[in-house]
Amino acid sequence: MENKDSILEKVIAANKETAKLNFDPRQISQELLKSLNDREREVVSKRYSLSGDKKSTLEGIGEKYNITRERVRQIENIAVKKIKAVAEKLEAINELDHLITDFLDKYLGILGEKTLIKMILEEKETDENYHITKFLINKLLDNKYVTHKETDDFLPILRSKEQDFESYLDAIAKISQILEKKNQPIHRSELWKNYEDENDINFKNDKINEEILLNYLEPSKKIMENPLGEIGLVDWKSITPKRMSDKIYLVMKKFNKPMHFREITEEINKMGFDKKVAHPATIHNELILDDKYILVGRGMYALKKWGYESGKVSEVVEKILRESGPLTKQELLEKVLTKKLVKKTTVNLAITNNPKIKKNKDGKYGFEES
Repeated sequence: MENKDSILEKVIAANKETAKLNFDPRQISQELLKSLNDREREVVSKRYSLSGDKKSTLEGIGEKYNITRERVRQIENIAVKKIKAVAEKLEAINELDHLITDFLDKYLGILGEKTLIKMILEEKETDENYHITKFLINKLLDNKYVTHKETDDFLPILRSKEQDFESYLDAIAKISQILEKKNQPIHRSELWKNYEDENDINFKNDKINEEILLNYLEPSKKIMENPLGEIGLVDWKSITPKRMSDKIYLVMKKFNKPMHFREITEEINKMGFDKKVAHPATIHNELILDDKYILVGRGMYALKKWGYESGKVSEVVEKILRESGPLTKQELLEKVLTKKLVKKTTVNLAITNNPKIKKNKDGKYGFEES
């Protein structure tokens, strides 16, 4: 039979989930905006993207109404003050406050603003809902938490008032040191082990765990994760590749098999490394010019380090026989197929049509120099 504490925990968890499911940013926004006149409503909506549109500047709004930037700012401040007065009476805002507190408590009082909003919205996430939730947190609940604005090193971060920010900075500094020491990316599944193993660094926070550590990284601009789940420093080409050749390499590393240049192009565009669109002709040229890659079939390329060979199938057959000595047809076939991506019939023809390849009395094929 369950004890009272266990039952209470389940009830609390169920209430939290209900609050999250019932959270409707658009409905809350509409209720808050009712307190404003038409111009105030439009200024606030445009300044904070509350209707899903792109955020407008003070200048842009001022030009529309033929008023100064300062006047737009005054209208914005008046509107936010009115909204705050209404928000104090809304239970939905109180429930959002509790949701934020719960998430912060779970992650030791610190979360990236973007991460927190995504946790709150989950499947409800749209551009409009995202910006509304951001507005509710930054403008209506700003006295409940500490907001760290965006800097050169971090995206916006939300912190509980009682949480020491230094412990967060210590964790980020430790990961940076680990990465610099290894000088190569670490897969997210291995990061925690590396973090624990680094015993020569002194930390202030011993309550951190793997999930918290990975969430700590989200706001960092210096440490990032590539599409392969590898974590590294942002200026490493293996993390944020700029050249097409580096993007090709990450795609092929991910799939770990020979790929057609059109397939590689498609995957680069799916991964969305940046806003640059990859084109098949460009990718084909890169594959031809970079000696990291090797043609192994019609339009098919592989990483040279995988052991594939360039040249004709007949040349590869000859090279294998020179290095290995006489082989059965099956042995020869298997070796060729590790070097070239071709059909078995193509290999058979290369063996049969080469007068220098002879079958000995043991039924093995060998190469005879002329």
